[in-house]
Amino acid sequence: MNVLHFDESYLKRLAERDPATVEHFVSYFSHRLSSALRNSDLIQAEIDSVKQETFLRVWAAVREGSIQHPQGFGSYVQAVCQKVLQESGHLRPIKSEEGQNVGQELGLEEEMQRFQNGAMVRTVLEQLPERDRKIMRARFFEERESDDICLEFGVDRDYLRVLVDRAIKKFGEEYRKKSQ
Repeated sequence: MNVLHFDESYLKRLAERDPATVEHFVSYFSHRLSSALRNSDLIQAEIDSVKQETFLRVWAAVREGSIQHPQGFGSYVQAVCQKVLQESGHLRPIKSEEGQNVGQELGLEEEMQRFQNGAMVRTVLEQLPERDRKIMRARFFEERESDDICLEFGVDRDYLRVLVDRAIKKFGEEYRKKSQ
């Protein structure tokens, strides 16, 4: 099963324990989580334990229907993994300059700033040329695999890197203009 992006249909099949979808989910994320966790100081048994707990929590959320943005499913799985790492004591909370844990409940002012930044990101994305916008969405929001993006745009991996770099540069330029 080759999924270009996650959608409601995928999550529904996962919740219903469709064998092909479950197999895809486990192989797709097992590989990604293992790669990310190998960069930590965990031994293989701890890596397996973190992955298993991550999968259990994600499956529970899928079955409960609590994932509201299927297109961000990849980011959700990674965030759950980070939470499991933190709870297990393998990931220490990052402290801000004021000594507060980053990610603590935000005050109203910080929450408004985050919302405004998100709105500006959406505005800037919409102003990019169509190709750049599609590449940025596929790469960073839908978290699609490079091979899938290459197929869609008819380019090889090396040229995809060039296109992504150009799109990021254009986005950065436009974002800076808007924020001044």
